Amino acid sequence: MNRAESSITTSRPQKFGWLDVIILVALAIAFTAPRIVSLGSFVTADEPTWGKRAASFYYALADGDYASTNQTGHPGVTTMWAGAVAYHLQFPQYQNVGQVALGDTKLMQIFQNREINPLVLLAVARLNVVIISLGAMLLSFVFARHLFSRWLVVLGFLLIAFEPFLVAHARFLHTNGMLASFMFLSVLAYLDYLENRKWYSLAVSGIAAGLSYISITPGLNLIPAIFVLTLLNLTKDGGRILDLKLADWGRKLVLPLVLWGLISLLAVFIVWPAMWVEPVETLSSIIRYTLSATEGEIGGAQFVEGLQTAEEGLSSYPYFYPLTYVWRTTPLTLAGLVLVAVMFLRPRAFTYPGPRDRSSLLLLLTYVLVYTLLMSLGAKKFDRYFLPVYPPLNLVAAAGWLALSSWLEASFPAVRRYALHYILLAGVVVLQLLGTLRTAPYYLTYYNPLLGGIRKAQAVLSIGWGEGLNEAALYLRSQPGFCSQRTISWYTNAYNWYSVSFGCDAQPVEFRLETTLDEYLANYDYAVIYINQWQRDFPAEFLDYLEGEKPVHSVWIDGVEYVRIYRLNPQNAG
Repeated sequence: MNRAESSITTSRPQKFGWLDVIILVALAIAFTAPRIVSLGSFVTADEPTWGKRAASFYYALADGDYASTNQTGHPGVTTMWAGAVAYHLQFPQYQNVGQVALGDTKLMQIFQNREINPLVLLAVARLNVVIISLGAMLLSFVFARHLFSRWLVVLGFLLIAFEPFLVAHARFLHTNGMLASFMFLSVLAYLDYLENRKWYSLAVSGIAAGLSYISITPGLNLIPAIFVLTLLNLTKDGGRILDLKLADWGRKLVLPLVLWGLISLLAVFIVWPAMWVEPVETLSSIIRYTLSATEGEIGGAQFVEGLQTAEEGLSSYPYFYPLTYVWRTTPLTLAGLVLVAVMFLRPRAFTYPGPRDRSSLLLLLTYVLVYTLLMSLGAKKFDRYFLPVYPPLNLVAAAGWLALSSWLEASFPAVRRYALHYILLAGVVVLQLLGTLRTAPYYLTYYNPLLGGIRKAQAVLSIGWGEGLNEAALYLRSQPGFCSQRTISWYTNAYNWYSVSFGCDAQPVEFRLETTLDEYLANYDYAVIYINQWQRDFPAEFLDYLEGEKPVHSVWIDGVEYVRIYRLNPQNAG
């Protein structure tokens, strides 16, 4: 055995064995621990909407009204299943007292009348999301081991486990965290099929693809991505596509794609009850929503420049997703990707990884490129829509760090003698973990410190998704007689899902007033204003009115002011 093969950076294929089982258990702990911290600590802006949709989904299931499980074009089916299970465990009576379509206020009234704490319900739903995402990631590890050497996969999955943006979304009652897990699993299983021709890999990939479609519409980008990967596989051995015989086209391209597509549609049909009764209308709703989002009818690029631009210019930001990725990922992941670029540019300087790993890495990068190009075409852009590229890029970044470790080990005898390459790799994992834990439980507040962190990010990106509103509610709760006074709040539902647990709620900030602003504000005692509200300067008249006033309290996170609380009409106190 030569020096390269004796180290942790060996590229020799290794059989999945007991060591991998032990590693899998350790990874399960690593993935779970940061994701279950303070699951009921705060509520993000969209989770009350998904909590309401999950309630309607649960009621429709119990009532046998399967068509009504088609709640939105997103379509968010996996998210609603996670929430429906939470209702069944924490509030099974909802199937008797709820309804299939209801407003936010009505749902709050049901919670209060039945003495249901929505935070407990949300925490259970979030735990379900964590469990689903964990299952997909652990299964992804198994398929990754079929493609890559053991320690590349271990390091890659540890980077994934502690990637802050992934950690944040893998614990919300929302769509994008689960989408990232399902798409990663689908791609890895399909690459395993292309490599080893195991039909169970094709089946798992198809099932995961189906779950991606019904999680949120960007999952449909798997279809062209899988097609491109299949085409590239046809040229794997240096052959030309045009030189292939007709039988090879059928066996290597048409057959796997057709089977993969049919399996994915079967998964959609099984998991989504609306498909049982109205398959055409259900699929049409997804297509209509996708076209509307692509054309910018329901939102544009969510960052400061995009929000300050006229609506017709919102689709002109092809750099939006690369920009948000650089801000949202960690310096260690970026450094690993730079090392991979060096590795591919100077292949002779690195003995690791070997040809087998490099080939699979290039296919993963191809998937990332296809997804990025397709997502950049649409006008509606959120940083969270780019989550599906984070796991594969973490895995690729791990290859960069291992290539550096192998090069140091081969170039400097002291590195091998004192096992310094192990220290390097352990340091990468520890620093990734510490950077993430520093922001707990507000993992969304992590921004790349190389670019100045959150303090600089607020000048570029739209900041805040509900973090800190819980602390605002706790402050107001401590004020004498607060629950007898009236409050208006930005992200009202997120505020209320937290504050209703102690008997107080708020009204939304009105954008179009039927009276003067003075007359409107005379009806309230407190105003809770949020960071991305003043980033957008919206509504401008309301914010201009408050500009000369001093907030009675502010909520700061990582040195940035997230929430301002203003006392309105203090003469009415007491």
